[in-house]
Amino acid sequence: MGVAFLRDLRSLGFASYEEYLASETWRLIRDRVFATKGRECRCCGKTATQIHHRSYDIRVLQGDNLKPLEPICLKCHDHLHSNRDLGFANREFHRLTKHRQPVKPKKTKQKKPNPMTALLREMAEIACKEIGVVPSARPGTIDKLVNRWNSVLKKR
Repeated sequence: MGVAFLRDLRSLGFASYEEYLASETWRLIRDRVFATKGRECRCCGKTATQIHHRSYDIRVLQGDNLKPLEPICLKCHDHLHSNRDLGFANREFHRLTKHRQPVKPKKTKQKKPNPMTALLREMAEIACKEIGVVPSARPGTIDKLVNRWNSVLKKR
């Protein structure tokens, strides 16, 4: 990391790379990378816990360009940075990933809320208040009542 990198960090208001990594700016960028690229390590396929910078360009540091940011596991990240040379890290990253297909995050369909379940939940809350049961003191009370009532309604 050279003089230009340190100048760019300072222009963003950070005295050091460590300060940048501890910032809210980096946390938001990191979250966006995980959201768009998934949590699978680009090198080995295990669960990614970190983001690897293939570039420290100002646009990357600001979060305007996410392309050079890759989800990666700690073991692979440590391996890539075992030699302090960014060129080595980029060559090694390319070597490790050239045969792996990029993994797109799975889109999960959100279930539409069942209006009957919402009504039963409301009734269960009222019933708990009537008999003096505090649902927060007995976790699962509302869910148990809703499930029981749902099963009764299905039998009819």
